[in-house]
Amino acid sequence: MANGDIGNKIDDALSYPILTEEVRLPAATRPGDGGGGSSQSAQTVESTLRNILGWRVRDNDPKSFVAALTKSFASSESQGHTEWKWTPHTYSIEANMGAVTGAQAAIYSRATVALNQALPLLDGLQTLLAASDAQEVEATSAIVRSSITELVNELGREGGPRVARVDEYFSLLLGDNPDQLNSENVGGQLGALRDTFGLRRQNVNTIGEEQNLTNFLILVDDINALGLTWASQKSFFERNSTNVFLGTQLVLLGRTLAVVSESVQEAYFAMDSVFLGPAERQVTSLDLGSGSPVFLGELLEWVDHFAVTEGPRLISEGGKNGVIKAFTPTVEKLADLIGQAADLSAGDGANPSPAFHSPRVARSLADLQTQLDTTVLLAGQIKREPPPEVTYVDPEGAETSGLVRLTINGKDFQDGAGVVLRPAIEDNDEINAEPDVVFIDEAEMKATFNLKGVARGKYSVVVTNPDGQTGELDEAFTVTVPEGPPGLDIKGVKPLELLNEPDQRVTVRANNFDPDTAIVSLEIGTSPVTIKQGVPTTSTRKKLRALFDLHDISPTTGVKVFVQQPPDQAVLAPNTVNIVAGPAVIVSFAPSSLRIATDQRLTITGRNFDPGVSVSLVIQATSIPGRIRNATDKLIDVSFDLSKVPASAVANVSVKNPGEDAVEAVDLHIDKPVGK
Repeated sequence: MANGDIGNKIDDALSYPILTEEVRLPAATRPGDGGGGSSQSAQTVESTLRNILGWRVRDNDPKSFVAALTKSFASSESQGHTEWKWTPHTYSIEANMGAVTGAQAAIYSRATVALNQALPLLDGLQTLLAASDAQEVEATSAIVRSSITELVNELGREGGPRVARVDEYFSLLLGDNPDQLNSENVGGQLGALRDTFGLRRQNVNTIGEEQNLTNFLILVDDINALGLTWASQKSFFERNSTNVFLGTQLVLLGRTLAVVSESVQEAYFAMDSVFLGPAERQVTSLDLGSGSPVFLGELLEWVDHFAVTEGPRLISEGGKNGVIKAFTPTVEKLADLIGQAADLSAGDGANPSPAFHSPRVARSLADLQTQLDTTVLLAGQIKREPPPEVTYVDPEGAETSGLVRLTINGKDFQDGAGVVLRPAIEDNDEINAEPDVVFIDEAEMKATFNLKGVARGKYSVVVTNPDGQTGELDEAFTVTVPEGPPGLDIKGVKPLELLNEPDQRVTVRANNFDPDTAIVSLEIGTSPVTIKQGVPTTSTRKKLRALFDLHDISPTTGVKVFVQQPPDQAVLAPNTVNIVAGPAVIVSFAPSSLRIATDQRLTITGRNFDPGVSVSLVIQATSIPGRIRNATDKLIDVSFDLSKVPASAVANVSVKNPGEDAVEAVDLHIDKPVGK
């Protein structure tokens, strides 16, 4: 933390009240005061109404108040009098905003039917085991009942089900890898229910017992079917989805608007605590680059009014069009203005109010900006048009030889949509279409791609509409290496085995090579792919020779050999080669000197060390074996007992792999201990 930041925090703590309770300033009337303040009793009433009705009090909005009452209380006639049942709210949203609609309504309706059928079946199951534990039977049945009930309740949750929780319930009920084709192989809690009740064919004797088993299989089938429906529609409920339903999304928007309004009140509180009161906020001018300065109080009042009144009205009356054309642009503008105000507050600035630059005010404005950004994100997920869908691409592949024109078929394409080819291998680059993408109609587009020099392999075709929604046809296009020109025919490669060493010679035999331009390369591995280009030595029309430095390549098999030759040819050889480990090589050792003592450690780096490697020090005709502490193919950690070396000496370090000749490194100094 910089010294200036520490100084600001100390100044903030010493200059203003510590925030342990609300700082009271004279209340100002609204609208136009830019700041709040009300009596304690009024705050209590507002808080109570909000907790009971899930609704923020607004004097001029009786419609929302009636909607909140209707949503929170249900009436029924009982023995000549009316009873009212209150539905508690776990969160505060606009009572007339959002509902369970679209995909959620469909899957929730199906889940409710499944629940109504499953519970009687579950309650009617009888154990087929003669010696069953009644308490275990009851407990297992209760666990399954609870999971099914909670699963259905989660699917009907306002604002959309929590994906992780629904996934977890299906995993608990059916197991991690459910067998959709055979209900008798179910895992999870239903599998435990089967085992506890003995619901297996070998335990069935009578028609009644078989009906009991059938009821269990029907129960499993219902949950399996519900799981398949969830798997097909889960994408609608993922928080980063661009394919959302309005009713579900409006619940989330209602929540975030309430948080925005709360953040405004928190900003007022923070400002009051540093004596930046309602009146002063009305004259605190901010230059936010919009051409005309705006007063701090006006800006915060605008945000609060939008969160409480204008935003919900745009959504409820304008629907998707209201969100896209009015709500989203406005909240984006507010997020930008509040962000600039937060930056001004965090800096020194020329604003005459020192309190505006206090850390707590800067933090409150930054928090408000974060909530507005969240609102922008949620609003941006609501689209008027459906996402594009790609169903067919022609041609389905092309060679790496230049331009190719693709015809893309599907539905819901928009004029101005973009197209890219997305590689199946993450390390490869996306291929962007040339600028001349042609929009034919909502079911057809044409795009040109330059495939010169791109990586070969499978690519998905991705269409992105101007509204940001995307459609993708997985691995629908294949980029291949072109065949060689007439007469270019690779006969073979030798040797078929190379060492992971420098200067490895490869000879390629063929017809009609261009001696001046042909280059031999090796394609090593699959994901990722390593390309090694050889250094030409001699070339003729029928034979190419090249040297490869393979010292950094681990042993591997199936290495492809190909020849590149203009114009943009890359011809594969008919056979592959293997790279095997060469003899041990010592690159260096450390330290450069050891002492005449016990347990002297030496680290040797190199390559191709075998797990059974041995190390010794050679002093004239004497060999001192080392004790291997750790050994990999590139590093050896070894220790020596040098206590019996009679005098200072120079040794050779000898490394020997099993079945190989020893290799040595020279000039390891062995010295007497200091002072002896």
